This record gives sequence, structure tokens and C-alpha cells, in this order.
Amino acid sequence: MKKILLAFLTIFLLFFFFNQKGPSFKDGPLPQEDQLEAGQPMAEPSIIDKLDTITYNHQIYPFAYYQVNNSENLKLFLNLPQAESSIDIIKKNNCIFLTNGGFYDKNNQPIGWFVLDGKELSKEITSRLFNGFLQLSNKKVFITTLPLPNVDFGLQSGPLLIQDQKTLGLKIINDEGRRRIIAAITTQNHLIFIAIISKESEFNGPLLAETPQVLEKIGQKINQEFESAINLDGGSASVFFTPETFIEEFSPIGSYFCL
Repeated sequence: MKKILLAFLTIFLLFFFFNQKGPSFKDGPLPQEDQLEAGQPMAEPSIIDKLDTITYNHQIYPFAYYQVNNSENLKLFLNLPQAESSIDIIKKNNCIFLTNGGFYDKNNQPIGWFVLDGKELSKEITSRLFNGFLQLSNKKVFITTLPLPNVDFGLQSGPLLIQDQKTLGLKIINDEGRRRIIAAITTQNHLIFIAIISKESEFNGPLLAETPQVLEKIGQKINQEFESAINLDGGSASVFFTPETFIEEFSPIGSYFCL
């Protein structure tokens, strides 16, 4: 009898031990367990991998674009001197589209002509680099070489990249590859904003001198011919947000377009 009780006690202890200490497989194996540690999330594809691309001069350039079909609803805002992040801007203004505007100086002031709600906040300057004007007048957007009178909003930026359907030759001193944000008007009078980055980094992109030709390639890829185009602020002080794409800024944006 003692041997029977001892055997029963041994079986009971072994059963209790393995139910308390043994591993549970009720949820199945971990995904890609040969590559990931337990609890580590699977990596998301980078924004670069999600974008369409073109190739120019043996370099691959991912790009995103957004066509504005109702220009009268597009708004320009100044984000200086107290700069807000793009995430806060999107939430505050319920933007379905957001991109940065023109350049600003070390005193946190727009460079050149800047008009909000019909009021001129800064004057036009003479510049070979900032040689274009993006503006809304009578519910229509224009890219011109001179500011128009009586505009709803407008800014000075540059350089101009395309004019009268022709890519412009640019000579830039100390040119470097940067993320490019561009506003373009098609021959069908549609306003399109475009972000161009490099395959290696979302903060890099084509040389400024190459951008007109890169833009022409993008037009061919998306079946659009550009009547005019202008360079906006780029690099780390640029942002591009659409329902499908979010390329965030690294440093504050000086102004922005929101739809």
C-alpha cells in the first residue's frame, strides 16, 4: 500500500510541475521567430519603399504627388515665429493635404513677397534664385515671374524650373542633393505638388540644377505635361502629407499649404 501511495504522489507532483513550468503553445509559434526576438514588432516598410520612382542620370528618385482639384479651397498659412509641427498643423486645420511653402531667413521671416488673405506681409525682393511667384487670384493659381495685384494669397520662391512648357537650365553654386518640394501647373491648368527624395534617404534628393529634368521625367511617368513649375523650400524644413503619404519635416517649416 505504501508503494502505491508513493507512486501516486510521484505522478501527481510531476503533473503539477510540468503544468506550472512548462511552455504554452496555445497561440502558435511567433511570426518570423528565426529573425525576431519575442515581443519585437515586425518592421514596417519605409516611406521610400512605398513611393513610385523615376531614374535620371543613373540615380533612382522616389516621388509623391498630389493634384489639387479645388484650388479655391487651398489655404496658405505662416508658421512663424512660433513654429508648430506638421502633426499639430494637420490636427488643428483638418488638413487632407499639407506641404510647406517658401523659404525663411534667420530672423524667422519669409524671404521675399508674402501675402495672406489679401494682406501683404513682406515685400518682393530682387533675386536670381527666388525668381518666381506662386499665387491665388480669382480662384485660380498662377506661377509667374512677377507678383499679381489683388491676390488672395501668394509667396515668392524659386528658382523657376519650368516656364512655358520648357525646362529651364540652372547654374547653382555649391549645389547639393536635397529633398525637393515643387509646385507645378499642368497644361490642363491643374495644380500639382510634388515631393522628390533619394533612394538612400528621405531628406536627400536631386541636385537643384537637375530638378527640372527630373520633374520632366515625373511628368512623363504620371502622364502630365507641365506648363510651369517652381521650387519651394526643401531639405529638412519640408513636409509632404497626403492620405497615402507622410514625409515629415526635421526642422520647422516656415509656411504651409493646407487643403
